[in-house]
Amino acid sequence: MAQLAWLGLVFPAAVGHFPSVGEYDFSEVNPIDAFYKAPSLALIQIFIFAGALEGRRYKRCFEGDYAPGDQGWGVPGGWNPFGLDYTQEEYEEKELQEIKHCRLAMLGAIGALSQNLVTGEGVTASFSKAFFQIPEFTVKAGYYFPEGL
Repeated sequence: MAQLAWLGLVFPAAVGHFPSVGEYDFSEVNPIDAFYKAPSLALIQIFIFAGALEGRRYKRCFEGDYAPGDQGWGVPGGWNPFGLDYTQEEYEEKELQEIKHCRLAMLGAIGALSQNLVTGEGVTASFSKAFFQIPEFTVKAGYYFPEGL
């Protein structure tokens, strides 16, 4: 879920957004503002769907037949649409990678939302300021590297 959250934070500003329809304005790329502009029935659908997925995962974890990061991909009897054929060692490595990627996505989504709450800007606007604009204080203090380096 956190990986989809991160994608949802970045995708509208980086790639584009849905066209506005009638009374619904989908042109907002700031995730906090977009949340408040979303139709209430759409938010209810999103929360019900996410709750159902989390409820299913919660049930599977406590029944004992499910390990964190185990999606059942590439193992006999599991969902395998791409025909993955992993050895047991490769499968365990993929499970560990899934857990690490999910945790990184959680940190990224929390950091992006926190930055949005502080600055009031979307993710891509914050990134562009961080990487492509020279802060005003460096003009007064000077650059740390000589010209032409």
